[in-house]
Amino acid sequence: MGHEEEVVTGANFAAKLNRAVAISAGALSDQSIGILEEFCREFGEHAPQIKIESLHLNLDARRVLLQYSTRCAVDAVRNRCPSLVANGIAGLVIENGSLDIRDTIRVLAELFHSASVLQMNAIALFGRFADIATNEAVASSIRRFSLPAGSPSVALKHFGLRVSGTGETFRYVDDEDLMRSVRMYINAPGLTLSQRLMFIRMILRQNREQWQLWKRNR
Repeated sequence: MGHEEEVVTGANFAAKLNRAVAISAGALSDQSIGILEEFCREFGEHAPQIKIESLHLNLDARRVLLQYSTRCAVDAVRNRCPSLVANGIAGLVIENGSLDIRDTIRVLAELFHSASVLQMNAIALFGRFADIATNEAVASSIRRFSLPAGSPSVALKHFGLRVSGTGETFRYVDDEDLMRSVRMYINAPGLTLSQRLMFIRMILRQNREQWQLWKRNR
């Protein structure tokens, strides 16, 4: 009986979110945030009993889930609230990689950075959600971040991201300098694939010092 109740809870969540997103014309609204906060917390506690495949979320609702997860990464740092990092990862598991897995990975990079700032046990946190995810691509992507907090191998710069501001102005933004350099070598004519990869690796190594400086000063 308990199992049936959890499935219904998931279906109710999907219906509520679909309606809230329709009312807000596809935007992340206060109403949808309230729904997501409640369900992501519930999902983190009872995930094995909630069937992700039974959540009939429309396209706009899935986009809002990605927006909510990146908002969690920001608000977790602004409010010093570790539980929001967990909510953000739960949102990505619920979205289930149905849009672009590259977007999922970029949000995971933000959430990992936030977990590092808050000195959370990222190995346990990301590992737990990797085990919960039913989409293997999503599970594999999450497990990629099941590393000690601050691991340079998954630093923001590797995903074309950087931090802007502190306190209430803290946020994640595109690292335009890095992305511009990477695009230049991707699109440059006359280079072999190995040459393109060599130049991109060189750019990433040059940006590593900035990450190390952030680690020393945080």
